[in-house]
Amino acid sequence: TGRQIQSVSGARKNSRCLAWNADGRLVIQKGKRLLCLMDPDSGEVSDPWVEDEASIVHLAPSPNANQILTVASHSLAGVSAKIVRIWEGKGESPVRTLVSKDLHSRNLFAVSWSPDGKYALATGAGHLVYLWIAANGEAVIDYHDPDAKLRMGGLLSGRLLGHAWHPDGKRFATSSSDNTILLWEIGQQEPAGEPLVGHTGEVKEIAWHPTGSRLASCSTDHTIKIWDTETRELTLTLRGHTDEVR
Repeated sequence: TGRQIQSVSGARKNSRCLAWNADGRLVIQKGKRLLCLMDPDSGEVSDPWVEDEASIVHLAPSPNANQILTVASHSLAGVSAKIVRIWEGKGESPVRTLVSKDLHSRNLFAVSWSPDGKYALATGAGHLVYLWIAANGEAVIDYHDPDAKLRMGGLLSGRLLGHAWHPDGKRFATSSSDNTILLWEIGQQEPAGEPLVGHTGEVKEIAWHPTGSRLASCSTDHTIKIWDTETRELTLTLRGHTDEVR
């Protein structure tokens, strides 16, 4: 019906993240550093579940509803850096830190879990792709594109705008500001094959078909495209939007 059923007080203008937890509660950000759980029926908000010392820029609840993956902006010796952490329950400290003082980690901005909760993924500018085994923090993929600046005349390009997991949990795709889509397979340190090319603007978001045989993408070129990911062929372009599709 579109009727408002709950409203949360105390959230500030800096609150920028929210997501549904697997137990049906909503993970909400209150201010820059606090994450709480809200019951959508009663509106009751829990005490802070996560309390980071830095500004959280993205979050992802785990499929088992017991953990939250975050990426937050820290200032280390006056230099901005992004730290990826796993939090569990109401612990005051993260159970695992996945990225800290890495040269490129300052450009990370999105995180997610694989469908089975085994892997944690973080992506960002310069085609940054980090993948870890969540249970022990072991790095599976540690990738950045050394030619990102060269491709766009000295500007940092290849800013990954979105990523999406294949339903089988063994593959994922990333969309980029350089108008391309990359496919990845767990265990490979480089993208799997050539990029999917066809958009003439930034590729904002991507989504897999439930069967995993198709990938949809939307772009600032005002189109939505459908790809066969086995043949890497563009199968359909939907036009009609008068502005960027995101």
